Amino acid sequence: MEETETDHVRARLGRILSGLASLRAENGGLVSDRMVQNGTDLDDEIGPLLEDMNRHAPSHNDGTIYASSEYS
Repeated sequence: MEETETDHVRARLGRILSGLASLRAENGGLVSDRMVQNGTDLDDEIGPLLEDMNRHAPSHNDGTIYASSEYS
């Protein structure tokens, strides 16, 4: 089965959320400035993900990230 763009984004979000949950648990509920957990560099994940999402956003994008159903 070929991976779709949606599958790719979901996988990336899953890695980000997993890393944040681990950081939160380690820090008593506080996410520290340390962004690397379990080999996932969250900065490297979040930046490109937002760029991908904004690239698919409407041309009148005001900085808000929309789900595809909101502007299709």
